[in-house]
Amino acid sequence: PLAVRSAWYGATLNGGQTCMASRRLFVHRPRHDEAAGLLRPLVAATPGAHLVAAGEAGRAEELLAEARAAGCE
Repeated sequence: PLAVRSAWYGATLNGGQTCMASRRLFVHRPRHDEAAGLLRPLVAATPGAHLVAAGEAGRAEELLAEARAAGCE
C-alpha cells in the first residue's frame, strides 16, 4: 500500500507537471491486481486538473491512448 500511495503522490506532484513526476509504476505480475485495487480509489478521489501547456495536454492524451491500447483500464 505504501508503494502504491507513494507512486500516486509522485504522479500527481505539482499536477504531474514536473520533471520528477512518476510516469509508470512497475509491479510484479502476481501483485498486479492488488496494486490496481489500491490505486483505483486514489485515482477516483483525485479531481481533474488543467494542464498548463497545450503540449502537455497532448502528451497526456498520447499516454492515455498508449495505455488503453496496451490493455490498461
